[in-house]
Amino acid sequence: MQNLSMTSKICLSLKSLDGIDFRLISKIVGNLELRMDYLDFHSIEFNQISHYFEYIILKIKDLQQLYDIYSVIIKENLSSKILYDIDFKLIKYRNIDNIVLLDKINIIASIHNVKYDNIIHIIEKLKILGNYNKITFIKVVIQDDLIKYNKNLLQRIYNYSKNLINKDLIIFFEGENHTASRYHSLLLGAPFIYCALNKSTQTGKGQPTIDEAFKMINLLRSFCKNNKPYYKKYPIG
Repeated sequence: MQNLSMTSKICLSLKSLDGIDFRLISKIVGNLELRMDYLDFHSIEFNQISHYFEYIILKIKDLQQLYDIYSVIIKENLSSKILYDIDFKLIKYRNIDNIVLLDKINIIASIHNVKYDNIIHIIEKLKILGNYNKITFIKVVIQDDLIKYNKNLLQRIYNYSKNLINKDLIIFFEGENHTASRYHSLLLGAPFIYCALNKSTQTGKGQPTIDEAFKMINLLRSFCKNNKPYYKKYPIG
């Protein structure tokens, strides 16, 4: 289990940069996700933004975009700050070695819209990714309105996945009624939780706002510290 320091555990996800003050935001959150499936990378000053955040995650639209952005990042010597979120479908149908051989690239291999009754099959497929050092995290987003989230269910999925895949995992249920799974994922060891500035700027269903995440993480820290069995299991700093 990971300790939760507030700013480093918050990742602000953005699909629009209108009116965004990165310097101000960096005082609140430690990580930034830029949804490149919505944004034009030519208009982004990566060199300027990189000074403010621990990690900048780029959600990649396709492999051509990956190569185009990569050439810019290399020229500006920003590789250590960038995580490329690449959909598993792109990795699956292309030669993964061609992707990970890009110099100093760090990858979040992600898979979305996973149905619960297919989760074991998907995780078995993801197992091969554990052999690649350049894959930093693996993200699995479960979307199934027929399944009611509960913490024991997510715990079992996480334990099964961790036994197969030697990587840091981000696993949660997506949906308006599944926000709690995002916090539970954080307790289980996810490096951060994806948040929105407000409800109108959400990039995923059930995604909390920054304010909501701060309040909930503070509650979790207080509860775990005051209840020794929980603190032993979830040693939140």
